[in-house]
Amino acid sequence: MNSRHSAPTPTSADDTRRGAPSRLVMVGGGPRAIGVLERLGANAGVPGTAERLAQAPLHVDIIDPHMPGAGRIWRAEESPLLLMNSRAADVSIFTDETVEAEGPVVAGPSLAEWADGIRRGTIAAPTAGTTRLAEIHALGPTDFASRRVQALYLEWFFGQVLAALPSTVSVTVHRTTATAVRAGDGPATWNVELEDRAPLPADLLLLAAGHTDSRPNAARHELAAFARRHGGTYLGPSQASDAQVELLGAGQDVIVRGMGLAFIDLMALLTEGRGGRFVPAAEAESAGADAAADLRGRLDYLPSGEEPRLWVGSRRGVPYHSKVRDEGAPTGLGELVHVTPANLRALEDEHGLLDFRIDVLPLIAAEIAHQVPGAPLAQEGEEPLAWLDEPLSDLGATTLPEAAQQATRDAVVGHIEADLRDRIGGEVTAARTLFQLLLRLHGVLVDQLPATRVRGGARGDYPRWWHSLFSFVDSGPPPHRLQQLLALERAGIIRFLGPGLRVTADETSGRFRARGATGVGVEAGALVDAFLPEPSLQESTNPLLRDLVTGGDAALGRESAASPGALDTDARHRVIGPDGTARERLWAVGPWTSELPIAAFARPHTNAPCHRRNDALARELLETALSGNAPRPEAEEPEGGEADRGIPVLAPVAVRAPHTPRLGVLGPGKIGSALTRTAL
Repeated sequence: MNSRHSAPTPTSADDTRRGAPSRLVMVGGGPRAIGVLERLGANAGVPGTAERLAQAPLHVDIIDPHMPGAGRIWRAEESPLLLMNSRAADVSIFTDETVEAEGPVVAGPSLAEWADGIRRGTIAAPTAGTTRLAEIHALGPTDFASRRVQALYLEWFFGQVLAALPSTVSVTVHRTTATAVRAGDGPATWNVELEDRAPLPADLLLLAAGHTDSRPNAARHELAAFARRHGGTYLGPSQASDAQVELLGAGQDVIVRGMGLAFIDLMALLTEGRGGRFVPAAEAESAGADAAADLRGRLDYLPSGEEPRLWVGSRRGVPYHSKVRDEGAPTGLGELVHVTPANLRALEDEHGLLDFRIDVLPLIAAEIAHQVPGAPLAQEGEEPLAWLDEPLSDLGATTLPEAAQQATRDAVVGHIEADLRDRIGGEVTAARTLFQLLLRLHGVLVDQLPATRVRGGARGDYPRWWHSLFSFVDSGPPPHRLQQLLALERAGIIRFLGPGLRVTADETSGRFRARGATGVGVEAGALVDAFLPEPSLQESTNPLLRDLVTGGDAALGRESAASPGALDTDARHRVIGPDGTARERLWAVGPWTSELPIAAFARPHTNAPCHRRNDALARELLETALSGNAPRPEAEEPEGGEADRGIPVLAPVAVRAPHTPRLGVLGPGKIGSALTRTAL
């Protein structure tokens, strides 16, 4: 069933001059797509544009089987143990006065302000159940909200976007899956094929499918087959909510490959999710003032007896760095002196291209050395940022075999404890300065270094290597999650395998073998790859994305040479066709494209890249629609169409400020979906 938000039907004499709307189809209804829609609506009301739209209106079709606003990744039915990795005050999907964009600012509440508005009764409470409402009421500015609360915030935002649309922009939501895109054979530029209904014609098409899963590659197929042959368990890369953790038994040895955010989620589900409890450590409560700083936040774990034993390792051998305290607090960071537009231009070759490793990375390393006290310089022959990317790289070469297990444990624990001291204390530290510097550098690269400006072939250094490093340093878990990790290690639930992890499948024993660089190893009947699926167009579980590059003569795009597996797009997000030219009226955004990944929401008052990108794209969509849309006769609704299905239409409403809820929160489940359709 479709859901439609229709703006008021005009009754003036201008009606006779208004043509049929041009159609923009958005494939994907998650936060990135809805962020573009918000910017589109804001720009549609600008004088000049508003008058043009009055003569040539725009209709937007949003295709997504999941809840609009939140999409597939942010789910209101998720476990409350799955947390965001940003504090509630540091999360906003609204623009603000710092955003350097041509479109108008439409301010709105951060996640923390939204929760406060619900507590005070100035924002309508969600229709999502008492437990979720209790979470919202308890949420403070410095708390890390559950992902399901964020889903409700995003759904509420979508309602605000719809309520604020001018009468010249209408929206239909199609709760289905897009399966392919074909060139139009009539007036429409594109036809979007759908899973369970007739294709949708599109004058303009934006692909914004968000994070997608990948089909298992040959290596993972073999791991799964090995587990089946020998009665073991293999869990491949996935979102934490989709992992079949029930297959991991109490007391079972489990090898876990990966120590990023997916591992932290897995850890929570297998411990607290099975009845275990974290409590303040006894020694922390009884310690004197001198020891209090070192023991701040220290926890003990009280097991339920249902937990497996996790043997954890990765390439780096350590978890992502903790989120810092007071992300926006001044650290004395100065203006960039090395990573500047002028310096990047000076290093371009005759084709205007840069090599990330040769040209850009040394500038980044020099900037870090200049801005961050005590940052080491690379020695002759060393990678410029090896000290940051591989903090335990020397561990294997300096560890005696008989001392390997203790040395590995001490190195990993020591790294985590030092990280917590440097990042959550009240004083300014080099770690906090580095955090802010990498945020700024990432923003510069988003603006200055599209994949189309990078040469270097298929090594995938940029954007993937850079984004991996940036995430490791700046996008880590809440501090208390690392305290929980340390508590689980002391309780014997977690064992560290260290850096340089290698996993093999031994047919003789029928078990998986894991070994770290120090020689610490284990055999186990279960293996979990605790990381997200690598974006891959050809192996995507999304049929439309696969078809973009595997559709033979009908293929509309190509893989990026700089970022293998990703769809090639230019700096304006236009899809690059197989012949190397940009497709007209076809855009794509998201982690499966060659753009440097950016979050769909950001800390307020930071001139966030997502808002700038969304605004520029929305303005281009509007201008393209208006430039190519002469008024044409309104098409009749086909027999048996939406008008015959009783789709509810909103009564005329005035444009409202985003702080005033019009549609409330669109809740989960069957009832919530029904309310969503009615409200829209």
